[in-house]
Amino acid sequence: MYYKNYKIYGWFRTSQMTWYKSFAEQVKNGKIVEVGVFGGASLLSITETCIVNNTKLYGVDPWDKLTKAFPKQSLSETRKDMNFLRLNLMKIITELNYQNTVTLKRDFSVDAAKKFDDEDLDLIFIDGNHEYKNVYNDLQSWIPKLKPNCWMIGHDYRKRPVGKAVREFCRQNKLKVTSKIDNTCWEFKKI
Repeated sequence: MYYKNYKIYGWFRTSQMTWYKSFAEQVKNGKIVEVGVFGGASLLSITETCIVNNTKLYGVDPWDKLTKAFPKQSLSETRKDMNFLRLNLMKIITELNYQNTVTLKRDFSVDAAKKFDDEDLDLIFIDGNHEYKNVYNDLQSWIPKLKPNCWMIGHDYRKRPVGKAVREFCRQNKLKVTSKIDNTCWEFKKI
């Protein structure tokens, strides 16, 4: 996948980019957080919208601080690959002069959430660790940071642990979740 002649990495299709961008377009002079940046495919899909709308975009990912390896890789191989992704994305952000709009936070999701004020964010996109407890913890950690009547959205809903965590969180908090784009993307509005 390419962004302005730069090789980027991720699993974000054009239809998903359009969906994500439709939410980012609603945020003007605000703040958006993306949890789970990986190689930047989803983050970069809304960066120009954020520039036009004077919206600050924060990308949160542990990258090479991971404590578990992917099943087919050793931890050291995973950390090396993730460090490459982070450095590649930082290079793109710097060379395209996006530093005034995009801030990358190399941290675990729940730790990063503690560094934001409650009800300060206009949109949160969740696509971090896909294990049930991690997804649920992400939702629980970030929902207080979201302003009322604003959207929390995410990716990989059809992956069983993700969908289950989102549905259970919404049921317990009396929120209505909707799935979109071939049951891959999900969205709910904080009341």
